[in-house]
Amino acid sequence: MNDLSLIILMIIIILQLKERELKLANIWILPVIVFCLLINIFLTRQFTLVMILIFIGLFIFGGVVGSVRALTTTLRLDADHNKIYSRGSYLVLIPWIVVFILRLMVEYSFGGSIQQTLNHISDSILFLIAGNLCAGRGILLLKAKKLLSQNA
Repeated sequence: MNDLSLIILMIIIILQLKERELKLANIWILPVIVFCLLINIFLTRQFTLVMILIFIGLFIFGGVVGSVRALTTTLRLDADHNKIYSRGSYLVLIPWIVVFILRLMVEYSFGGSIQQTLNHISDSILFLIAGNLCAGRGILLLKAKKLLSQNA
């Protein structure tokens, strides 16, 4: 892994474990953007049935990972300012590390010479991330609303 990738991974680790404000009004934006990217992928490329089934499987697996990630995230309500703060557990880091390892494997295995294979791998990772975002953000939203209603 080159130095830049290692630096990016360290920054992600620090940011994921840091407590930050959970903005409920904006929680849906990133999943919608990723969903639009997925639609664009399906409209601009041709896939076999096997690839579509792999994408669906990765989306579901990403949803499971996102659910675990969201369920292990700690939420805290600041009653004075009526803000919710979230802090991820160490389980949050697993998807990031897996994506970096996959990226490293692809980089060394193909060396950038097989463009179509790289496109399929990057599309697959995008489906994994999409499932992770949708499930994770949905569960965080439900947990935050429950926390707000308990303290109302």
